[in-house]
Amino acid sequence: MENNANEILECESQLHNSFDNMLEGVQIVDSNWRYKYVNDALTKQSKLTKEELLGYTMLEKYPGIESTEMFKALQQCMTKRVSNYIETEFKFHDNSTSWFNVSIKPIPEGLLILTIEVTNQKNAEAQFQESEIFSSAILSSLNSHIAVIGSNGGVLMVNKAWDDFAKENGEARNNRVSIGSNYFDVCKKSILRGDLYAEAAMEGIKSVFNKENVNFELEYPCHSPDEKRWFILKVTPFEGEAQKVVIAHLDVTQHKMAEMSNKANETKYRRLFESAKDGILILNADTGKIEDVNPFLVHILGFPFNYFIGKELWEIGLFKDKEASKTAFLELQENKYIRYDDLPLKTKEGKHLNVEFVSNVYLVNEQKVIQCNIRDITERVAAEESIRKSERRLIEAQEISHTGNWEMDLITNVSVWSDGFYNILGLKRQSIPPSIEAFLDLIYFEDRANVKKGIQETLNTLTTSTINFRFIHNDGSLKFVYSECQFEFDNKNIPVRLYGIVQDITEQKKVEERLEHQNNELKKINSELDKFVYSTSHDLRAPLTSVLGLIDIIDENILPTDIEQKELIGMMKQSISKLDNFIVDIISYSRNSRMEIEKDIINFEELINESRQTLEYMEGDSQCKINVDVIQIGKFISDRTRLLTNLNNLISNAIKYQDKSKPNSYINITVHSNDWNAIITIEDNGIGIADDKQERVFEMFYRATKLSKGSGLGMYIVKETLDKLNGTITVKSKLNIGTTFTVTLPNLI
Repeated sequence: MENNANEILECESQLHNSFDNMLEGVQIVDSNWRYKYVNDALTKQSKLTKEELLGYTMLEKYPGIESTEMFKALQQCMTKRVSNYIETEFKFHDNSTSWFNVSIKPIPEGLLILTIEVTNQKNAEAQFQESEIFSSAILSSLNSHIAVIGSNGGVLMVNKAWDDFAKENGEARNNRVSIGSNYFDVCKKSILRGDLYAEAAMEGIKSVFNKENVNFELEYPCHSPDEKRWFILKVTPFEGEAQKVVIAHLDVTQHKMAEMSNKANETKYRRLFESAKDGILILNADTGKIEDVNPFLVHILGFPFNYFIGKELWEIGLFKDKEASKTAFLELQENKYIRYDDLPLKTKEGKHLNVEFVSNVYLVNEQKVIQCNIRDITERVAAEESIRKSERRLIEAQEISHTGNWEMDLITNVSVWSDGFYNILGLKRQSIPPSIEAFLDLIYFEDRANVKKGIQETLNTLTTSTINFRFIHNDGSLKFVYSECQFEFDNKNIPVRLYGIVQDITEQKKVEERLEHQNNELKKINSELDKFVYSTSHDLRAPLTSVLGLIDIIDENILPTDIEQKELIGMMKQSISKLDNFIVDIISYSRNSRMEIEKDIINFEELINESRQTLEYMEGDSQCKINVDVIQIGKFISDRTRLLTNLNNLISNAIKYQDKSKPNSYINITVHSNDWNAIITIEDNGIGIADDKQERVFEMFYRATKLSKGSGLGMYIVKETLDKLNGTITVKSKLNIGTTFTVTLPNLI
C-alpha cells in the first residue's frame, strides 16, 4: 500500500517535471476549481505567480470568469467528463486581452488544462483580413481589369472593373471570365477560333507559373463594333502564393491612339522634313552639334550628308567663327529662339548664298531638340537690291524730270505722296500729311473749281484722266503742274486704288510761251516775206519780161549775116532767162514752205500734158521723144500746184541734160495710181549722174555737172515738196547711160 503511494507520488513528480519544461501553459484544477498545479508557462500567460495561484480558485483570482465562454466549456468538461478544444479571447484584471487555444481533458483530480497563447497570430490574421479587405477595395477602385487565377486556370478573384467589363461585353468574350470560370478554357476556345493573341496569352501565363519568366506582358487589340480598343495583358506571381498569378488587363487605347497619332505625325514631319524646300538642321540641345540634315540643304550646299553630322554651325560657315556660334547657341538656349534675316553661306563650289536663319528649341518625348530652318534668300536679296536701285533711280528720275507720284486707297481713304511730289510742292514730308483735302488747298484758287470738277468726273467715269493746273509753291511762286491718273480694280472690277503722277511743267510752260511768241513773230515775218517775195518777183519779172521783148525786137532787126551781134543777143537772152528761172524757183520754194496743202482731184494725163505745154519752147525739147504711159485706177487726191511744179522740174531736167551725142534721145513718163498711192517714173537716156554725186542731187544749190545752167534749186524744191506731201523720191543713174527718178505719193483721199 505504501509502495503504491510512493509510486504514485513519483509519477506525479515526473509528470510535473515534464509539464514544467513544456511551452504550453499547464494547469490542474480540482472539482472546486482550485489550482492544484501550474507550470512556468502558465504563470507568464496568467500574469500571476505560482504562489498567487496555487491553493486559490479561479473564481477568486478571476472574478466574473464564470460568465465567460471559456468557463462554460470548463464546466461542460467537468460535468460530462469529456475533452474539449476551444479558441477564446480572455480579459485580464488590468483590462488587457489575449487569445488562447485551450485544450481541456478530465482527470481524476479534476481537469488538465493546456493553453497556447495565439494573440500574435490572431492579430496577424486580423491584419491580413484587414489587408485583404483594403486590397480588395483598392482593386475594385482601379480601372484596370484584374483577376487572380490558380495554376489550373481557375479564376479565384476579380475586381469590379473586370466584372463590369465582362457583363458589358458578354460572358463569352475572350479573356473575360468571372469567379469560378476557367481562364485557360476560354483561351483554348479562342485559340480554336484562330485567335493568335489568346494562344500567346496562355503560353505567357503558364511560363510565369512554371517560373520560366518572372512576369509576362502582351499588347493585343480588343475592338468592338463601335470602337477600336487596345489592352496590355500583364501577368505577375501572387506574392506568397506559388500557385497563383495576378492577371491585369490595362486599357491602353488612349495611349495607343496617341502613339499612332504620334507615329502619323512623325511620318508627316519626316515627309515634310525630307520634302521641305528650306534647309533644316537638327542639333543636339546640349552640345549644339548637328544630328540630322534634310536633303534640300544637302542639295543647295553640295556637301554629302555625313559632312554635316557631328559639326557645329560655325564649321559649316553659318557664323564667322566658333565664338560667334557659341554666343548664338547660348542665346538660343536662354531664349529658346533666335533669328538672323541675312547670313552669308558658302556652297561646296564656292558660290555665296544669302540665307535666312531661324532656330528654336522644342520638346520631343520630353527631350529638348533644336531645329534650325535655313532659307535661301539669295534671289530675294538680289530682287530687294534691284528694287532699292529702281527706287533710287525713280527718285533720281523724278528729281531730274520734276515729277512725283501719288496714290489713294479707295477702301481706307489713305493717301501716299512720294518725295518727288513733296519736292514739287516745296514741302517737307513731315510738314503736311497727304490727303485729297490738303492737295486741293494747295491749288491756285482760280484753278481749284476746275480741278475738283475733274476729280469728280474721274471718280464718276472710272477712266484715265489728265489735268493741268497751277498751285502756290512754298516759296510763294506760281507753278504749273501736269497730272495724270488711273484706277486699279479688284477681281470683281471694283476700283480699289487711284494712283497717278504729277509733273512740274513750269519751265515747259515758259518755253511754250516763248515759242508761241516766237511763232507769232515768225508768222508775222513769213507773212511779210511772202509779201516781199511776191512783190519782188513781180517787180523783177516785169522788167525782165520787157527786156526779153526788146531783145527779141532787136534780134529780129539784126541781119542774119551779122553773126557776132546775133551771138551777143543770144547770150543776153540766155542770161535774162536764167535770172527769170531763178526767180520762179525762189517763188516755188517760198510757196511750198508757207502754203497749206490743197487737196485737189488729180488727172495725171492732163497734168503731164500741161507740163509738156509749159516746156514746149524749152531749148532741146524738140530733140527728145517723150513717151507717156498713165494707168490711173480710181480717184486720186493731192496738191495739184505742187505736183505740177515737180513734173516741170523733173521733165525739164531730163530735157536739159539729154545726151546730144545720141541720135535718139527719149524721156519715158509712167504713172500707176490707185486708192492708196501713185508711183511716177521719169526715165531718160541722157548724160547720167556719177555715183558719188547721186546722194547730193537733192541739196540746195547743188549742181551735179559742169553742164548745169540752172540755179541748183530745182531738185531741192522737188524733195521739199514731196516731204510736204509725205511722198518720197529715189534716183538711179549710170554715167553716159541715163537716169531714172521714181516718185511715190500717198493718196490724200
